[in-house]
Amino acid sequence: MYHGFSLVYDDIMRNIPYRFWFSSVVRIMEVSGCSMNSFLDLACGTGNIAIQAARSDLETWALDISCDMLTIAGQKASESALNIFFIQQDMRKLNLGRSFDCICCAFDSMNYVLEYSEFQSLLARIMEHLNSDGVLVFDLVTSREITALARNPVISEGDDWFMTMALASRTGKIATIEANFFLRDDDGRYSRYEEIHPKRIFSKAEIERALAYAGASDWIILPDYRFEETGRSDSRITVAASCSLAAGTLRARLLNRV
Repeated sequence: MYHGFSLVYDDIMRNIPYRFWFSSVVRIMEVSGCSMNSFLDLACGTGNIAIQAARSDLETWALDISCDMLTIAGQKASESALNIFFIQQDMRKLNLGRSFDCICCAFDSMNYVLEYSEFQSLLARIMEHLNSDGVLVFDLVTSREITALARNPVISEGDDWFMTMALASRTGKIATIEANFFLRDDDGRYSRYEEIHPKRIFSKAEIERALAYAGASDWIILPDYRFEETGRSDSRITVAASCSLAAGTLRARLLNRV
């Protein structure tokens, strides 16, 4: 998984609002009252969020399971003269021996955790890697996104590639997405890469139960990094959680601007 994807990832994702996402994370950290000096980007991909953090003069660590993704991320960081600590590791086995002010897991990477017990355990591991007043921010796609993909498969193209992405199947809470990448070779012919991406959809109740299991004392669920109430039409939700804030603090400060 991810080999073909990594080769064209940044081109495909060129319109993804990484800067807006990171600015929202910064805002969450500001209202939490936590000093933001260290940052861990989980499932970092080609490093787009981590690079934003490093450019903000944060001590930045970035972790991903894919060597191909990390190679590209490292090249980008080097070209920008940014100091980022890259680690190849399955985030479900997170074990770095240190803690951070902010841990972020963007672009629905949490949806790849298919077993609910693993989701609970992962959140617990993350909380153990937070400083005492640190904050976790992650996002998830919802069933709305999967329904949209079922109705309208994605077709995208660039100068040297094109891609199709469609819902292959859905069984219970698991949606299996099939992606096909066609990359043009030096001789003008195209090589095809197929990847299967299973994702689990989590209900709000499941998310909140897992956060409580992990030891979070306060959390809020937002629509796609926007500071407003969630609704039934949201295709992506953002979760912020703390182990030190009193229940309701994030909601009061983010939605009421206290």
